[in-house]
Parts: sequence; C-alpha cells; structure tokens
Amino acid sequence: MAAVGRICVVCLALMSPLALAEHVHEIPRGWELMLASPRPITVKLDHSTASSGSSSALISSEGSSTTGLCVLMQATVAIDYRGKRVRFSGDLKSQNLKNWAGLWFRVYDASGRTLAMDNMQTKERRMPADADWQRHDIVIDIPGGAAFVFYGVTLNGTGKLWADGLQIEVVDQSIPVTARPTAPSGTQPLPRTPKSTPENLDFER
Repeated sequence: MAAVGRICVVCLALMSPLALAEHVHEIPRGWELMLASPRPITVKLDHSTASSGSSSALISSEGSSTTGLCVLMQATVAIDYRGKRVRFSGDLKSQNLKNWAGLWFRVYDASGRTLAMDNMQTKERRMPADADWQRHDIVIDIPGGAAFVFYGVTLNGTGKLWADGLQIEVVDQSIPVTARPTAPSGTQPLPRTPKSTPENLDFER
C-alpha cells in the first residue's frame, strides 16, 4: 500500500482562499498534496486504470462548480538540472473536466524566488474534458541559479484526472521549450528536506 502523505503547506503562488477540503484518501508514496477546495476531493492509486504498469494516480472532484484546486507534487534539488534543458512528461487521462487540468513545473532559487515555470493552463494545451491516455510534456530551460524544482499534476475545478508514467529527463537544444525563464519574482516557503531525486513517478506504490 502507498503511504499516506502529509498536506503540504507550500503554496507555490497557486493557492486560493478557499476552505481546505476534507476526505483526502490514499496519496502515492513520495508525493505530497496541496488543496484549496470547497468540496471533498479524492486522491488515490487507481489499480484498475493505467497507461503502463499496474496503477495510476487519480484525482477526483465532483460537482458543477469550476472553483477549487488540487495539486499533487514533488520537490527535488536542482543540482542535476542547472544550466540544462529539461523535459517533464507524462501520460494523462481525463473525464468530465470543468475548468482545466494538466502537468506543471516550477523552478526556484535558494531564497524561494521563481526563476521559471510552465503549466498546461492555456486553452491550446489544457486537457480536453474527456480524453483517453495521451502523452503531454513541459520543456523548460533551468537557470544556473536554480536551487529547487517543483513539479506534478493539478486539477483545477471538477472532474477526474489520471496520471501515469511521469518522467524528468535532460534533453538537447533541438527540443523546443514550452516556456522561457522569467525575471526572479515573489518568494515561497521551500522544503526543509527536499528529495535528491524524483520518486515513484510511475505511481506503482
């Protein structure tokens, strides 16, 4: 069984002033959860649906409203990625989405300032309301001053989102980026004990 994760207090400039949802279930090992939702949200390993292996991560939020936010995330040190082009990819599946859902990736310096970020929020890149397994990616240049990278999947609004087969890899300059580094901005709380490498990206535990 996957270990039950803790609620992460890092807001990543994504949180809204909504009440914290109840009824959080099985969080995949190595992952953390951020919530800002007026309704219950279920997060669990789905052993009946997967793009590969035996299970996937499922985020489910029912209702007609498009408000609410659920972020499944990890944070690792950026030392292996500094000055390199990185692709964060994964298989995603959706059902009855209202608003948007997809991958996200964010880069911080040692003081908690954002150096680069990207997600699938734009109309052209967001997940369709109903879609079978499809591969999606974020490609981003990691600045030399990067200290941490945060990444994962998010469901904004309601519906169901499955994720499986996530991967972070260094790619060459022939792969076009989906976002450019930005001027350092804001400050966010950073993890006390960040991981040295990603963990359980295939959601098998």
